[in-house]
Amino acid sequence: MIKEIRQIPITAESHPFGTAEKKCDFARRGFVEEEYFMYGTANVYKNVDGIAAVAYRDAPYVNRFVVRRPDTKERFSGNIVVEILNSTSWIDIDRMWAISREKFLRDGDIYVGITSKPNTIPAMKKLDPKRYAELAWPNPRKATKPTPELGNFAMASNPETEDGLFWDMLIDLAEILRDPDRMPIIGLDSPTIYLTGWSQSGAYMTRFINTFANKDAWKIPLFDGYLSAGAASIMYPGLNQEEAPSLGAADAAAPWRLGNHYQPYIDIHTESENTNWGTKEARHPDSDDANFLYRAYDIPGASHDTYNTMVEYYKMDPDLFVTGMFPAYGGKEPMANDFPYEFVFNAAYQMLFDWVRDGVSPPRIPLIDVDAAGENALDEHGNATGGWRTAFVDHPVCTYHKASTPLTPSFVFGCRMFGYKIPFNSEKLKSLYGSSSYYRELVTATAIEQILAKQLLPSDREAYIELAVKNAETAGLE
Repeated sequence: MIKEIRQIPITAESHPFGTAEKKCDFARRGFVEEEYFMYGTANVYKNVDGIAAVAYRDAPYVNRFVVRRPDTKERFSGNIVVEILNSTSWIDIDRMWAISREKFLRDGDIYVGITSKPNTIPAMKKLDPKRYAELAWPNPRKATKPTPELGNFAMASNPETEDGLFWDMLIDLAEILRDPDRMPIIGLDSPTIYLTGWSQSGAYMTRFINTFANKDAWKIPLFDGYLSAGAASIMYPGLNQEEAPSLGAADAAAPWRLGNHYQPYIDIHTESENTNWGTKEARHPDSDDANFLYRAYDIPGASHDTYNTMVEYYKMDPDLFVTGMFPAYGGKEPMANDFPYEFVFNAAYQMLFDWVRDGVSPPRIPLIDVDAAGENALDEHGNATGGWRTAFVDHPVCTYHKASTPLTPSFVFGCRMFGYKIPFNSEKLKSLYGSSSYYRELVTATAIEQILAKQLLPSDREAYIELAVKNAETAGLE
C-alpha cells in the first residue's frame, strides 16, 4: 500500500538518475520530466500449492519512478506507457524510452519508468547521495540462502534487500495512475495505461501477469495492454528472491510461459532472442481469443543491443560516468549493429493502442524463418528471412549479424546479444541498385507498402526513407 507520493524537486544541482530532459531537448519539445518517491508497504509472497500466499505482510519500502509528459493537458494523447526499468547492468536502463522516445514526444504519450530491483539503488546513491538517501527495499526476513543462490540473475540480489517487494509496488503504481487525486499528472482524463519492458523486464512482465494482473479482485484492469520487447524469458523471477520461478506456469516444460490474460499483449523479439533464452518454449501462436489476446513479432536484422540505443543514446552521459557504468560495444568486428528497430517498435505501440482503444486487431506477420538446425534462415546477402520486413533487409546495404566476437572476456556476455554489420562494397551496391536515386525509389515504395500494412507509422515515413538512403550513400552508393 502506498502511503505517500512525493515529488522530488529538480534543480541545477540535483536531477533524476538517467535524466532525459537535456539529451532529448524537452524545453523545445514541450515536455517536462519529474521524479517521485513512493513511500509504502509491500507484501512478500510465496508459492503455496500454486497460489501466491503472503509470506510476510506490510514490509516498508521507499522506491522511485520518473515521469516524462507533455507540458500541457491539450497535448496529452491519453496513453500512459509504464516501463519496468531494466536492472541487468546494475543501473536503471530506460531502453523502451530510448527506442521510442521520438514517438512519445511527437504524439504526447506520457512515459513512466519505475525502478524494478534494489541492485540499482547503490548507483543512484553514488550519483547523488542526498537525493537518493531514502531509497530502501529492506528484507523483512532473514535470508536463508547465500547471495549466489538469490534471485533470477547471478549476484544481482542481496540478503539485505528483497526483490519480491516489487510486485505490490507495481500494483499500487497502476492503481494510482488512474486516480488524479493521488497522482496529479497533467491530463489524466480516463487514460489507457500500458506496461512495457525490455529483456529481463519482459520476464518480469510475464510473472506479473501470470500471478497478479488477472485476479478477479481488480474492478478494472491494472494495465490495459502490454508490450514485451526482447524478453529474456529464462530470467522469469520467483515471487521472492529465494524462491524458484514456478508459480504461474502455463506449461510445466516452460515455467516462464505466458498464461491466460484478458488484455492485448504484443511480444517482440530481435534475432538475438527469437531462438534463444527460452523464447521458443515461451512463445504462443497469434490469438484473438478473449482469454488470450496475443501477437508475436520478430525483427530480422536487429540484435538485442544496438549501437543507437545502447551506445549512442547514453554516450557522454555524466550520470553513467559518475557511477562507473559505460554502455559500450565490445566486439572485435569494427562496425556495431545499428539496425533502426525504433520504426518497428513505434508501429507496434500504435498497434497496441489501437487494439486497446478501438478494438482493431493487429496484423499477423510470419516469424523469422528457422532452419532444421534451429538457426535463423538467411538470404543470399546473409540477412534473415521472414519476420517483420523493412527496407533495411529487403533492400539491404549491409549484412546484419546478431552477435559479435568479444574483444576481452569481460565482453562475452554482452557480445552474445550485441551484433555487428558488414557493409556491402560500392561495386555490389551499384550492381544491386544502380544509383542512389533509384534506391530512394525502392525504399519509398516499401515505406508506402508498410504504412498501408500498418507496419510503419506515416509520421515516421520521412525519417525512415532518409536513414535508409543515408546508409546506402555512406556505404558508397552514388
